[in-house]
Formats: sequence, C-alpha cells, structure tokens
Amino acid sequence: MNTLREFLLDELQKRHMSARKFAKIVGVSHASITTHLNEDGRIKDPSVDFLIKLGKATNTNAMLLLAMAYPALKSELEALVRLPVHSTLRLEQIENLPPAAKELIDSFLISAAAAHKGEDRVEDK
Repeated sequence: MNTLREFLLDELQKRHMSARKFAKIVGVSHASITTHLNEDGRIKDPSVDFLIKLGKATNTNAMLLLAMAYPALKSELEALVRLPVHSTLRLEQIENLPPAAKELIDSFLISAAAAHKGEDRVEDK
C-alpha cells in the first residue's frame, strides 16, 4: 500500500463497509472519506486531525498514514516511524494542541510537500 487512497480502499474492503459507515467509525464526515477516495487528481491534502482519527479507528500508526498522504515527505516521515516511542509521544502532543496549532502543522505539511515537489522538478534550459 503506497497511498492514502489505497489504504482507505483496503480498509473498506476488509470491513465490508460503505464509506458512509466507515466515516462514522473514524469520526469524520462522509465527505472527508470520499474526498480521499477520489481518483481524478484533485485530492485535498488531509489534515493531521483526520489522520490521527483514521489511525485510531484502524489501529494504524498515524506516521505511516502521514507518509502515505504526503509522499514527497515520505523519507523524512519514515525516519520518524523507525522511532515508535517518539512517534507516539509526538502524535499525542499534536493531538492535544489547540485547533489553531493543528492548522499551523497542516499548513507546514502542505508547504513542505509543495517545496519538495519543486525540488524534484527538472527545468529545461
């Protein structure tokens, strides 16, 4: 499994569940799940809050979900996953932050992923 979409599809199949029922288990809106199942390339970047809820509902390390959701940051996030105690502690700290702080983290992840994509681009001269 390489993408968040593949992870969600696998969870839905394993549970024999609709996206609507799964969303209730995760504690998010139906639209939050279906947005990330979208195949047409206009997928919204998931929030940290969404990934934490998804991780808890599926008993999956949220750092792995972050790596699936932000593939441009995969190597950095994989390094963190190798430290499960720190990862768990860090995610608990993030989860307890006020909403404004979580929004800043979301903005950082989106910006870092975009900057990483820019570094990977080869320009024609």
